[in-house]
Amino acid sequence: MKKVIGILVVALISVTTSCTDNKQGEKKNEMHNEMNDNQTNYACPMHPEVTGKQGEKCSKCGMDLVAVEKLDNTEMKHDDGHDHDHGAE
Repeated sequence: MKKVIGILVVALISVTTSCTDNKQGEKKNEMHNEMNDNQTNYACPMHPEVTGKQGEKCSKCGMDLVAVEKLDNTEMKHDDGHDHDHGAE
């Protein structure tokens, strides 16, 4: 009987610890996503696929990278109601 109680206690502690670690990981992910949302993106006006940080230059043409807005899914839709799946095959 003592073995069963011991096993149950160990199992309960393991589950509790596991759930706590998962919640802490979720909070870290949320904080990381919020930081990324607040960052400004920079891209080359001539080569929008070239991105970087403020003050950097385009690796293809040497132009200064300029601030750009992030695209969300609604900006990929047109008035005719269809949307595009850019980059997926």
